[in-house]
Amino acid sequence: MRLFPPEKYPLPFERLFARMSIAAFLIGCAFARSGFGETYLWNGASGGAWTDPANWLPSTGYPGGGDDVVFSNNAAGGTVTLSGEQAARAIYFGSVVSSNVPGFNISGSPLNLGAGGIHQYSRANNETISAPIRLSADSILAEYSYWPGQKDFNINGGIDNNGHALRLHSEGYRMLVNQAVSGTGLVEVTGDDSVYLRAANTFSGGFSVSGARAVLDGASGSIPAVSSLAITAGGRLEIGETGNALADDGTNTFGRVPNNIPVMLSNCRYVKLVGGNGANTVERMGAVDIRNERNYILVNNGSGADATLVLASLVRNPQSRPLLIVGSDNYNLGGLSRIVVAGGLTNWQTIGGSNSRGTDKAIVPCVFSATQPSYTKGSQAYLTTFVRYDETSGFVPLHPSNDFVNATDTNFPAVAPDGNDNVRLPWLAVHPTNAVYTNFVPASTTINSLVIFDDLPFTADKELVLAGPPGATLTIKSGMILVAASSDAKRYYAAINVSTLDFAQAEGVIAAGWTHYGWINVNSALAGTNGLTITTHDSDDQGSVYLNADNRNLRGQITIAGGFENYARVVPQHRYALGDGSNDLFLAGAKLVPWVSDHLTVRSLSGSGLVYSQWNASGKRLNIGGNGTGSENNTVKLLDGGTISPGLPDQAGVLTIERFTQVKFLGGTVRLDIFAPCSHDVINLAGSGSDVPTLSINAASLEVNLGYRPAIGDTFAVIKVAGTNAVSGQFAQGSVVMARYGQRKFFLDILYNSSLAGCDGNDIVLRVARYDAGGTVFVAR
Repeated sequence: MRLFPPEKYPLPFERLFARMSIAAFLIGCAFARSGFGETYLWNGASGGAWTDPANWLPSTGYPGGGDDVVFSNNAAGGTVTLSGEQAARAIYFGSVVSSNVPGFNISGSPLNLGAGGIHQYSRANNETISAPIRLSADSILAEYSYWPGQKDFNINGGIDNNGHALRLHSEGYRMLVNQAVSGTGLVEVTGDDSVYLRAANTFSGGFSVSGARAVLDGASGSIPAVSSLAITAGGRLEIGETGNALADDGTNTFGRVPNNIPVMLSNCRYVKLVGGNGANTVERMGAVDIRNERNYILVNNGSGADATLVLASLVRNPQSRPLLIVGSDNYNLGGLSRIVVAGGLTNWQTIGGSNSRGTDKAIVPCVFSATQPSYTKGSQAYLTTFVRYDETSGFVPLHPSNDFVNATDTNFPAVAPDGNDNVRLPWLAVHPTNAVYTNFVPASTTINSLVIFDDLPFTADKELVLAGPPGATLTIKSGMILVAASSDAKRYYAAINVSTLDFAQAEGVIAAGWTHYGWINVNSALAGTNGLTITTHDSDDQGSVYLNADNRNLRGQITIAGGFENYARVVPQHRYALGDGSNDLFLAGAKLVPWVSDHLTVRSLSGSGLVYSQWNASGKRLNIGGNGTGSENNTVKLLDGGTISPGLPDQAGVLTIERFTQVKFLGGTVRLDIFAPCSHDVINLAGSGSDVPTLSINAASLEVNLGYRPAIGDTFAVIKVAGTNAVSGQFAQGSVVMARYGQRKFFLDILYNSSLAGCDGNDIVLRVARYDAGGTVFVAR
């Protein structure tokens, strides 16, 4: 019988950097094990020698490479000494149900560690590994010391990943890696707490941070040899107080990170450079790819020194249309603290004027500042303003007073006829008391950008309405609209009621900043030729954007971008709120809540996020494809010409359809990518009680794209259906679908109502049945 729980988080790496080696995807599967050796419980009855059988229960021997080791409160703490190389499959300090563990220190000769890893549950004492660790398989070091009584997990002997993938998982408190990690394997930091890397690490595989906080800390903490860097799924990378502690080697300034590797940010909670040690800090990074959702780059002056982060280049994924947020402490960005792109912002066109009058500055589309005067943010990004780019100073926030035409009373301010003015409506002027105010655009007007900002020193809950005469159009040349609040005001309620809000050729961007309570009602008809991106901060359905008008003159992709572990919530309340049915909808960590009793239609649905049927909505329906007619209440339909495709072409995703009682695939295409056994697209049909879904399939096609060479017998749970309702019907392919990888054709069984791959009997699973390699057919035996 197994007394201790299996390793936590053998999760798929859906968001890992696609250019990393396939080991990055396989590590999530590596911790599964079909059988175990002996479990040895330490009792320390004969001293501290690992190799003395009298120190173990059972006392017939001591642990080897296939065995699990447990340290609990049945023995006094102290030093456990390894003489000669020793091995274990897994080591546990306590367990989920027993965390009162004395402090142990495993020291001495090297420890060969298997796939089970090392797990620290103790909340009574710090636990330490001083012996060098060498991996014999993909493995994990994990810290689960939850509050109260959180304790450190100290790694003092160094880790040789030996070409294997290493996961450092911190959940509850700190993991302190005080000696170098070496080897050619991938290193990933996961969890929700902090991993401190305090040595000059020499490992040369990829490095990724997902959810957790990785800190390059102290005088030596660095990763100068990594081959790629990915910050995903709310991950945080903090480049610690560097100053002059590390010498400039001409390639990696101050040595913390390389400047010649690819860097991917996808829902990056922050990359933060902290100056320190009384000296100005310059750090260089490689080519930065803003891949998906919202992403935040921050520079802080730390303990009295300025920080400059130099990026080799900066690109934005055109398919997912992510957003970038930049910031610094005390409004220094572009002054004493800088984020600079080497060679200039060549891949990101600015829009606006020539700065001839100060308020007509060209701004960087899809980039925001999260800086507030005299407010040091840490990880909270209160959107405040737009950003321009200067070749010397890098990204520079538009100053609220100097760089906008500010309203001075409750009227819309006068602007220049060239349409290049950036306009700001501060609530102190346009909404000075807690009453409903209407700000009136006197006629059709063109401006470069618009900020509506609640800067009141108190929380107001009455709406600000931006209106105009019948037929008037407010054109936003850059496409950029921000509605936000200060950390003191916390709230905004805004309605845009001008007849038409036109983004012209720009990508429209409507951003709802961080809020305690509030919303944006867009009652204007939207127009433009380059689509729309919306980001909000959803907290208990607050901070949402409501699309309430006929937007058939809006063409292009509609992206809803979330991030920082928080959905962006958009509520369409008109049949044509998402356009005429020809627009593509991409969810980037987002929540779409259809609230319309007519036939809301998009051409395709892709990305990762949630389509949600809210209990009190007047209508709950969505068509994907088709001609915009025929939808039934509380139903999602895939129709002719429509496509459902989770994720991105190089990034697996999960699309969830929740609380809709019917999901019907009546035409169109379901497109799924499979990158590895534990990394593939998933469609999740969720619900409970009376809202469990029923999936029916009739004439829809299934398309599968392979990103690796699977093995015969591999299974993939690709459509998961809550409840017990059976799937009815089949895809057009029937029971087998063909997919290619290179020159090989793979044939996958489509298993309807399957219980394989961890499913519960009413899900759809793909199983590799055979493949054709140059005329030779290989089949499962």
